[in-house]
Amino acid sequence: MGKLLRRFLLILVLLPVTAAAHEYWIAPAEFHPAPGADLSVKVCQGHDFPRCENFEFPETFAGLTVAGQGASERLDLRADADGAGVAEWAVSAAGRYVLTMQLIMTRRGREIPMYTARTEVFVPGQAAQAPPPAPEKGLTIQMVEDLGASTAPERITLRVLSDGRPAQAGLEIQPEGGRKFSVSTDMNGEASLRLPAPGRYLVYTSLQGVSGSLSFAVPPRPAAE
Repeated sequence: MGKLLRRFLLILVLLPVTAAAHEYWIAPAEFHPAPGADLSVKVCQGHDFPRCENFEFPETFAGLTVAGQGASERLDLRADADGAGVAEWAVSAAGRYVLTMQLIMTRRGREIPMYTARTEVFVPGQAAQAPPPAPEKGLTIQMVEDLGASTAPERITLRVLSDGRPAQAGLEIQPEGGRKFSVSTDMNGEASLRLPAPGRYLVYTSLQGVSGSLSFAVPPRPAAE
């Protein structure tokens, strides 16, 4: 009975996830901005990616941060005319950056990240880099490869971490203007898939009542000579 129960629970974990009624994602105006640019960044809420709906700044909202090149800063977020949360980021230098937004709930004196939304921005000018570290708490999705403008790989690898540890989970992937598809991570928390067509994507996962998302853009491949 114990083995059957464990197999049943594993199947439940690996089933394709059903997106929450309202997902959260981070939408930079550009995923490959130039050094020195003023980048507009939106925090979106909705169920029809990439269309932003009203972002209500819930009490659990813990702010928007950007990290990379050994530094981290918090961005001031305000509501725009379309109902999304918007911030401005002065891009300082070339490199790989991660923007993170968390919704945190307090239970019995402990802060629990119930939703972690992330996106990666690649500022041209440096060699490929490893992903910046994920938050120690919460359910996070990482992009393993560097999707710099000129380094689009044949395949991409997504990594799911639960409180910093690899997690088996189902991933729902929504291409902009395309059909959703699902993959599952392995024992190392990773799922490898053939590089999708160029464009913007939203990846969503949920595990034991905690959720996470990753938005990213696949750059066009260089034209064959």
